[in-house]
Amino acid sequence: MTDSMHGPKAMFPMETRGLLPHGGPMHCIDRLLSSSKAKAVAEADIIPGHSLLAGQTLDPAGYVELAAQTAAAMQGYDQYLQNLPPKSGFLVGVQDFSVFGQAAVGDTVRMEVATEAELGEVTILSAKVSRNDQLLAEGTLKVFVPV
Repeated sequence: MTDSMHGPKAMFPMETRGLLPHGGPMHCIDRLLSSSKAKAVAEADIIPGHSLLAGQTLDPAGYVELAAQTAAAMQGYDQYLQNLPPKSGFLVGVQDFSVFGQAAVGDTVRMEVATEAELGEVTILSAKVSRNDQLLAEGTLKVFVPV
């Protein structure tokens, strides 16, 4: 759906295909629930064969990847509103990231990212991953998106 004067309109929840530069098994999040320039919320269904599983549970590094892809979807959504393709970015740092619980096959996890600072092409974001309002992981991400 588009508005001829302002480009595409958002309809949440929104599938993340087309918002992320990731494809195939490395496309790990399913829906963008909300997004602005400062904050985004997304969900991922942990299904059998999910690329971030270690056995039947999410690999601890998977929480970082889910949060990073939520940050990418936030940026991709901004590009979508401008009728532009998503930009490729790079996760360049993870700080104080702690895992408190486990997600398993059959769970839906929710990721929230919020911009804390922007330094040129680098964005610092706080990130949280939860399941049914239970905090599973949180920390800080540093993402580089070249102009």
